[in-house]
Amino acid sequence: MQSLWWHRWEDLRPADVSPARRPGALSIGGPASCDFDLEVVGDAAAVLTLVIDTLEAAGAPKGSKARLDDAEPVIFGVTEGLGVYLNGTDLPAEVYESNDINDLVDAVIAVTGGEGDLQSYWEGPTETALYLYGGSAARMTDLLADLPERFPLAQRWRLVPLPQRLP
Repeated sequence: MQSLWWHRWEDLRPADVSPARRPGALSIGGPASCDFDLEVVGDAAAVLTLVIDTLEAAGAPKGSKARLDDAEPVIFGVTEGLGVYLNGTDLPAEVYESNDINDLVDAVIAVTGGEGDLQSYWEGPTETALYLYGGSAARMTDLLADLPERFPLAQRWRLVPLPQRLP
């Protein structure tokens, strides 16, 4: 999976917070988690609040978790996710040969406008997934509804709201 989220965190990371690692997990067909540990200098509770505020300003998904040491996690987040799964095997060969996926991606970004943001993508053996985050997965679904009529590569796609509680 190509993560745009980590690069966004690196751009927004407060100067007094240093990342120690950035592991994550990927399930087949979508993100299972994206986590990292931080080495904190100073008031840990204040840094936790700063990190949560920073991540929410960057559009952290609802159901995100942060925790200090062994304390109970703090649930936070402001966006909902939508997986756009493009069929990579079952369309006529001429659809794949004569259409550019970048045109479809540009249209997805354009029609969702300020209501959705492409955060990452995944290329699997039978499909490609685009992961959008915005204020409402249902609203993004509505905005994308007409694209299969205009873009053959969108035929037989699946639009799947992403879970708001990750493991």
